[in-house]
Amino acid sequence: MRRFTAGIGVLLIFGHLLLESGALFQKIKDYKQIQVRPILHPPSEGWYDKYGLSLYHWIQLNCIEFLWCLTFFVLAKIAHRYNFRLFLIGCIFFVYHVIDYFMMWWDYKTSTLFYYFLNGAIVLSIIALFIPEKKTGIVKSFD
Repeated sequence: MRRFTAGIGVLLIFGHLLLESGALFQKIKDYKQIQVRPILHPPSEGWYDKYGLSLYHWIQLNCIEFLWCLTFFVLAKIAHRYNFRLFLIGCIFFVYHVIDYFMMWWDYKTSTLFYYFLNGAIVLSIIALFIPEKKTGIVKSFD
């Protein structure tokens, strides 16, 4: 149990440390002027072609999205030991955030397809609440 707790703790600490990685890049000279164009299928608006995104903004967005994925992965790992329904919901939203992360790279989350995934995840989570409970939890009590 201690190894599991330590592993989960390290994952969460690592994810939150990544949030500060953008600030580390501020030490680089002319960092704020660096523009990137990493989006694979950019929105039809002209702002992206003309300016791109600042590197700081892009690093920060990636770290936030990665932290969401990591957080729901940790939720699923913990819930697997406690409650099957919560485990399913954690898995559903983990998959949702992975898709969300890739959609940021694809079109900066501007397509309506993204919102269908969100609605689908919500519907699946509601359905998961009504699935009969399987008594497979490892943890019987938190005391």
